[in-house]
Amino acid sequence: RQQGDGMMGRMMKKHPGWVLLKNQMHVPGGYRRVLSTTLWVGSFNADGVNERDVGNLFARFGYVEDVSIKRAVGSVFVTMRDRIEAETAKAECFGVGMLASCKVGWGHGAGVSRDVYDYRTGEALITENVFQKFGDLNLPPYEYPSYVPRLPKL
Repeated sequence: RQQGDGMMGRMMKKHPGWVLLKNQMHVPGGYRRVLSTTLWVGSFNADGVNERDVGNLFARFGYVEDVSIKRAVGSVFVTMRDRIEAETAKAECFGVGMLASCKVGWGHGAGVSRDVYDYRTGEALITENVFQKFGDLNLPPYEYPSYVPRLPKL
């Protein structure tokens, strides 16, 4: 697959780095359950590497929305368009090129509070206000029949 125009400066709102999970059972009023589409890549050596290089590497797994290199801490955040592509990238990127010695996990997206975020699964609860801020992206709810929600733990 090819990397689209999403990564480099679209005029519309930026992808939030999460998708709404269709299963909203047991979610407290005023919150929505979401799943991350953002990958955290740690122990990353960014010498001579730019966002486009990283984006091109992850584009083999799906549509890359955004790449943010945090050189000072040796990490990268890669936002994929949807959860399935993010899961594929997370599972298959180990040992690939510049990621050979990196750790890969879930990063939280925009507006996600760390106290209602599960780093193992990438599941989070976001407030209704945060959801409305990104509501015009028209991302369909993500159906994940086999996923057993871990939150809320408010």
